[in-house]
Amino acid sequence: MAIKKNQLEQWIGHGHKDCVLLFSFSIDGGTASAFHNKCNNQGPTVTVIHNEHKSVYGGYANQSWTSCNGDVTDQQAFLYQLQFSGAIKCNKFPVSNHSWALYDNANCGPIFGRSMHDLWIFCSATKTGGFYNLDGHMDGFGTNYNVNGKKATEVNNGTKCVEELEIVVGICARHAVPKAMEEKPWRKTSQWSQKKMLEDIASLKPVFELGVTDFRIAMFGPLGGGKSSCVNTLLSTFSGRISQRASTGCGRTGTITSYTPYPLKSSSGSSSNIRVYGTPGFTEASGLDMIDFYHILEGHVCDHFMFHPSAHITWKSEKFVQKPTMNHRIHCGVIVIDASTVDALTDENTSKLKALKSLMDEKGIPCVVLLTKIDKVAPELEDNWKTTFKDPKVKECVDKAATAIGISRNNVHPVKNYEIEVEVDEDLNVLSLLALRQIIHLSMDHMENVKLREDGNAVSESAEAVGSDTA
Repeated sequence: MAIKKNQLEQWIGHGHKDCVLLFSFSIDGGTASAFHNKCNNQGPTVTVIHNEHKSVYGGYANQSWTSCNGDVTDQQAFLYQLQFSGAIKCNKFPVSNHSWALYDNANCGPIFGRSMHDLWIFCSATKTGGFYNLDGHMDGFGTNYNVNGKKATEVNNGTKCVEELEIVVGICARHAVPKAMEEKPWRKTSQWSQKKMLEDIASLKPVFELGVTDFRIAMFGPLGGGKSSCVNTLLSTFSGRISQRASTGCGRTGTITSYTPYPLKSSSGSSSNIRVYGTPGFTEASGLDMIDFYHILEGHVCDHFMFHPSAHITWKSEKFVQKPTMNHRIHCGVIVIDASTVDALTDENTSKLKALKSLMDEKGIPCVVLLTKIDKVAPELEDNWKTTFKDPKVKECVDKAATAIGISRNNVHPVKNYEIEVEVDEDLNVLSLLALRQIIHLSMDHMENVKLREDGNAVSESAEAVGSDTA
């Protein structure tokens, strides 16, 4: 990620600059009024757009936004791209018509170029699922800026669906100056060693007396939260290479169609007795419901069961497990949420998550929350993942998620999934391993409770039998 910061610094000139995040869709919403309230009269700004295809592009304005409702002359303005479809692609498009470099409209977000507009981003960006839909366009791309023959579709993939928009004073939103790190971590970790944690997890075994061979973990959550990516990150952590066994998508449409078990195995092929399952993401009005959750948790759903968007799980479903044992049941349920959307969870989705948590409580099944995409909340962490538990913005997300779902904060874990990386990062892996170790510990507690209950039932039945004989 350092290449983004360095490249923008080089293009803007005047050496290194610190920067402060002024505005973002995920924090401030997608209205023009919010943009102008946060960004007017702030000096030079960089607009950074992250779209659904992992392309990163935007524009630099050397003049302040002021809501003047007119053209703004700017000899230093430029458009740029840093990434296209996940691949690094750095191009600067300098302004060619200085007098029409910017158009400052109180009813719109940033506009680069007058007349046809080289980059008109939004007036009101609406959110659908985990993405924002822009109502602007790039129809005039190349009218007021020198784009060297490049087409707009070679920058924005021809889509108006974006994951995030950020505007900063200075350089690169992904490297904005964070709030001061706390000297004392808000969550203590006794060790930060991938090797040691993998050894610890490998030593944990299911309760033998219950006849359970593997810990079974199921992941649930809203569409676009990152469930498949969580599975792939765990597989990558154990195998020592980037794994993409679980299919991932752009977030607007789910990719999980089957109830596939993913055993976590080391690079040598040895198993850790852990099987992770993903489930289809849900929205306010579609996807899995409470009956589906019940059947999954209880173990009625067989491995490789095919989910159907229009059909829920019933006892008539294919290969429905009529009498599940502890080997079929889920031992820990994991709710996966995009950390940058915690504030934007709809009432319907929040209610569904609370109901799922309550269902797990009724069944005595532990629940854990994974907050993914923490780099969107705290971009500075990319420089040092070891500071995650000192970052106040991450702590704030953990607190909000715990309150929204009704779960204790020590069961909410911030993680970062592999997305653009092509090699594993041991510090990144530790975040996932800390969460996984807690999941396994809670699974063992659940099994011990089940064993205690079964032992108690056996004693009661024995006492009743003795009483009957005596009578």
